[in-house]
Amino acid sequence: MKILRRIMAFPLCLVGVLLPWRLRVIFSECVGWIIQFIYMNYIYTLRFILKELEKAKNSGKKQ
Repeated sequence: MKILRRIMAFPLCLVGVLLPWRLRVIFSECVGWIIQFIYMNYIYTLRFILKELEKAKNSGKKQ
């Protein structure tokens, strides 16, 4: 898992270092929004699955 993180982080950091400072700010904003979007999708999907499993568990107890 660590090697995968390094493989993903190295090109992102390399691009960020090579950009001029104004483009670096825009690049970091875009990367931040993308990461936030992925994280929120993961959290809301996980919450939905857990909620549906809880409903199924509770409906099984009622019967």
